[in-house]
Amino acid sequence: MRIISSHCKHNKLFSSLRTQERFNIYRLKYQEKVLLREKLHKEKVSLKLIHETTGISRATYYRHKHILNNLDKGIAPPSKRPRTVRKPRWGYNEKQWVYRLRKENPTYGKQKIAVILKRDYGIHMSDSTVGRILAYLKEQGKIERSLSAFRITKKRRFKGHAQSWSYKDYKSMELGERVQIDHMTVTKNGICFKHFQAWDRLSKHMVAEVYTKATSASAKRFLMDCVRNVPYKILSIQVDGGSEFMADFEEGCAELKIPL
Repeated sequence: MRIISSHCKHNKLFSSLRTQERFNIYRLKYQEKVLLREKLHKEKVSLKLIHETTGISRATYYRHKHILNNLDKGIAPPSKRPRTVRKPRWGYNEKQWVYRLRKENPTYGKQKIAVILKRDYGIHMSDSTVGRILAYLKEQGKIERSLSAFRITKKRRFKGHAQSWSYKDYKSMELGERVQIDHMTVTKNGICFKHFQAWDRLSKHMVAEVYTKATSASAKRFLMDCVRNVPYKILSIQVDGGSEFMADFEEGCAELKIPL
């Protein structure tokens, strides 16, 4: 058996199902608040409280109920489309001018075409009007979208790799975990000093030392002093990733077996 075309009643069935689908959408839109208002009214709730709970007035309730009754009879609610719609203010001549300029210059947009029409040909046309004509010409297939036009690129999604870093919350840290060590240069009376500082975020305990030079030996010495003098066990250390003494701290932490 070979079927060349669909049955003549398929279109009628599709039209009927489409109508019922639209009716179901309208029922879901109006039925919930109508049933809620009727339930509250039966429970003798005050009118003011009913308005605040449902969010619809008394007139709106009766209007929605009338729409639901019409839906049961197979009557769709009236369309909200205005009777007088906006008509295009451009005709055949304006369309030809825009079409010709766009064909000669495929990368021109509505703003540039509007300026050229006004400057060279004395035709006053707004940017919006030119844009509507260009959209019409694209729908007709007479012009294509400019290659230089802005395009929304899809956001890259990484699955299984390049996952974002997850940092431990400071509130859940233990004493001595992620002790921050940093240094700065201080100049006083023409004399330069190197200030080293270690700070525990949880206890607010701070250790500071001053050295004449910021060498690897000074960094290692300060780290050893911190381990000996702090009243808690240092579990891990956090230093500035761009610090020039990062390698020195790493060497000292490796000797003391402290995670960095």
